[in-house]
Amino acid sequence: MIKVKNLSKFYGSTKAVNDVSLSIGKGELFGLLGPNGSGKTTIIKMLTGQIKPTSGSIRVHGVDVLEDPVRVRELVGVIPEQETPPSFLTAEEYLYFVAKIRKMEHYEEVCEKWLEFFDFGEQKNSLFLNLIININKLSWQILCLSIILMFGKGNLPIKSKSVS
Repeated sequence: MIKVKNLSKFYGSTKAVNDVSLSIGKGELFGLLGPNGSGKTTIIKMLTGQIKPTSGSIRVHGVDVLEDPVRVRELVGVIPEQETPPSFLTAEEYLYFVAKIRKMEHYEEVCEKWLEFFDFGEQKNSLFLNLIININKLSWQILCLSIILMFGKGNLPIKSKSVS
């Protein structure tokens, strides 16, 4: 599913990532561990085509990230550690919004399925601002996971989390 070979990223003379190679197969669980500033987020951004590596190659689901980053982003979902959610929308409205912009058919049914699966209950009608303040980041991350799962087979969830 993911093949990385000799991946490096430099910002000027600063090494953010130096010669990383890895292979992650279907069904494998993999974590990037390290202190802040060790390159974990940079690797995730390169895996998802958000930034280009200085050198090396990346393939996700057989797609070359450098050649077709848009296709990779269709296949991959990222659950960010910290995100500024749209505070003016409810959880349900946000799922509907994402489904509409991705042109999902029958999005109402699919959104309701995932809200029910993750037991959002009345929280689905709460503004994001209230979810974050009154509950915790977990609700936001579960909603992100719902979005990833809504788009079916082949999606690869990537969770970003710092380790101190």
